[in-house]
Amino acid sequence: KPPPPPTSPVPDYSVPLLLRPEWQLQMYDWDLTINWIVPNVDGVKNVEQIAHSSEVDMEMVRACLRVLRHHGVLAHVDVFRYSNVYECTPRAMDLLSAAT
Repeated sequence: KPPPPPTSPVPDYSVPLLLRPEWQLQMYDWDLTINWIVPNVDGVKNVEQIAHSSEVDMEMVRACLRVLRHHGVLAHVDVFRYSNVYECTPRAMDLLSAAT
C-alpha cells in the first residue's frame, strides 16, 4: 500500500481538534515538540493561540499539527466566533422535526 499523500498546510484560523484521547497519544514516541503542544490542543484555541500558550514558534506548531493530521489523530474545524450570528435555516428545522 503506498503512503498517503502529504497533507496540506495548516491554516492559522483553524481550530485543531484531537480525534483520540490525549493519553492514547502519549503512548507513541512523538517528537518532543509534538508532546509539548498536544496538551494545548483543546478544540477551542486556534493555531496562533496554541503557539502562544505552549511557547513554541508558530512555524513549528504548524509543522507538528500537520504531522498529527497526517497520522489521522487530528482534524481541523473552522473557528467559531461568538461575535458572529449563527442561526438555523428552515431546512435544519425540517431535519429536527423529522427526527422526532
